[in-house]
Amino acid sequence: MRTKVGMVLLTVIIVVQVVFLAEKRRVRNLEPTRLAPGTSVKNIQLSVHDIQEPTADFERLWDAVSDRCTIMIFFDSDCTFCRQVAEEWRGVREVKYEGLTVPVKWTSVWANDLGAAQFVEQYGLPSPWYSMRGREDRMAFGITEWPKLYLLAPEGVFEGELARDVPPDGTAPPDRCRPS
Repeated sequence: MRTKVGMVLLTVIIVVQVVFLAEKRRVRNLEPTRLAPGTSVKNIQLSVHDIQEPTADFERLWDAVSDRCTIMIFFDSDCTFCRQVAEEWRGVREVKYEGLTVPVKWTSVWANDLGAAQFVEQYGLPSPWYSMRGREDRMAFGITEWPKLYLLAPEGVFEGELARDVPPDGTAPPDRCRPS
């Protein structure tokens, strides 16, 4: 009897350890990516939302930024600093640098953020706007805090992170953004 109880107890302990190790490995695999300039993020899926058409469609980031540089601003509608950035960028749909036009895209870091549409509308931000599908996408982008302002070169290549307090007319884009 004692051996059966001991075997059952040992089996339970082994199963718990295996589950714990599997979960630890899964979480470790979700650590944020350290994006370096030149890293392609074009295959990440974003959900596309339009103020006029509330239904969401999925598209690859590639489709949103395929032929030109783009400033992606990742936000959370409950984030105080995100509101300050949105106030600073109110109504800005594109930024002009020395004759070059760089569009601005806003992306909610939450897939089901009910306040995101209201946030976009309140600050007159460009529509369509985007949302991420989940934690995996945030980790792929290296996003653990927000707001994040990223400059993506053509074809969804990460070019660099802009300072959070950079005004819409703040910094010239790199040469990769200029037509050849």
